[in-house]
Amino acid sequence: MGDDAHANGSGFRRRHPMIRARMTRQRPILAPDREARGRRSENSKPYAYLRLFLAFSGNSTLRAGMQSRARSGTSEMSPAQQAGPVRVLVATPTGSEGQGGIDRLYFYLRQVIAQRGLDGVDIRYFAARGPAEGRRSMLAFPARMLRFAWVLATGGIDIVHLNHSTHGSVYRKAVLALVAGIFGKRIVIHFHGMVTPKDQAAQPFWYKLLGWMARDADRIVVLGRAFAPFFSRTLGAAPERIAVIPNGIPDFAPGIVTPKAPDGEPPLILFAGEVGLRKGADLLLDALAKLETMTPDWRCVMAGNGEVNVFRSHAARLGLEHKVAFTGWVDSAAVHALMREAAIVVLPSRVEGLPLTLLEGACAGTALVASDVGAITDIVDDGVTGAIVALEPQHIAARLAELLLSPDRLGRAQVEARRAFEQHYEIGRFADHLRGLYLEIAAR
Repeated sequence: MGDDAHANGSGFRRRHPMIRARMTRQRPILAPDREARGRRSENSKPYAYLRLFLAFSGNSTLRAGMQSRARSGTSEMSPAQQAGPVRVLVATPTGSEGQGGIDRLYFYLRQVIAQRGLDGVDIRYFAARGPAEGRRSMLAFPARMLRFAWVLATGGIDIVHLNHSTHGSVYRKAVLALVAGIFGKRIVIHFHGMVTPKDQAAQPFWYKLLGWMARDADRIVVLGRAFAPFFSRTLGAAPERIAVIPNGIPDFAPGIVTPKAPDGEPPLILFAGEVGLRKGADLLLDALAKLETMTPDWRCVMAGNGEVNVFRSHAARLGLEHKVAFTGWVDSAAVHALMREAAIVVLPSRVEGLPLTLLEGACAGTALVASDVGAITDIVDDGVTGAIVALEPQHIAARLAELLLSPDRLGRAQVEARRAFEQHYEIGRFADHLRGLYLEIAAR
């Protein structure tokens, strides 16, 4: 779907008064008080969703009841809810114990809210997939969906904030968006993935669902400037509903001194993330084999789960078994200790959003070397905070060598990376951005 679809509106939007109003910049869904915000007409979003649901359920009694309530215009919110904070239900993949980037981000958010609060906002959390993996997660999802509906029905939720990436994540969040729409909730979708040119050409069903979610959500959150044109021009979302909110992390190295002084050991190159093709582990190992011929003064740690044994064997075939160490999965404290020790954090990913690994590297005052995908160039400023590399081992090796063979250049990159973190990526800034977004949607 291109610019014409965005300008004229899809058939769905032409039939949908709430979306049509957004496209003409008339915002009837936001009212200055909670009571007015609770009223709906029978043509508004929840009833559009509900008619879709009832068309399949054939529940004439429920249909008649909802139509009667729509005509009466009564609010579904209690006086206590009207006077209280904005209640937000944030859906992440597996919850606070999850090891993925989205769950880690909201684990950090929980910490900062516990320390300082979030004035006017009450955030609750929901694990969309739960701990199940693979086929088990598919079998478990209907129960998760029912639990989600129960929370919406009983929890006084005002806004549903759906965090997702691509593929299966879109399917789950589209179902939750449909349920949230039936209950008349404001919906925020928060995109943490990357849609590849191959995906755009093939347009699988999850891609079409992503477009529907984008065009119908109250707000769309993207991680960096690079994603906004895709949602507006390609998927047809209204540009004024797109908010750029970068990820954030706690400052785990407040006393770090940059540039980092040599400690008598060879400079540490750190890869932190899932060890596999998506993060470019193969490209990095091939690059390190070439780097060895340019300068031998370095060591590398690859910290993360994934196909560790496969890539450990690959490192041995390249003669790197004494230069590259594999830790397997390690917790955040161990990763942060490695970050403080590292001179360079490297991430030659093929697919990314805005990886927390690079934010952690910036926090710890390391130079950053990464590929130009997703929103990475928002944090990796080529020649300033580090280096942007092509997905080619020779180029990765050459850019690593530039930093390792020039202590002044390496030190400047470390200083600038730490400065970028302090200015843009501390978790408190992320919390403030979310609070502002929620209060804007609620028109408080």
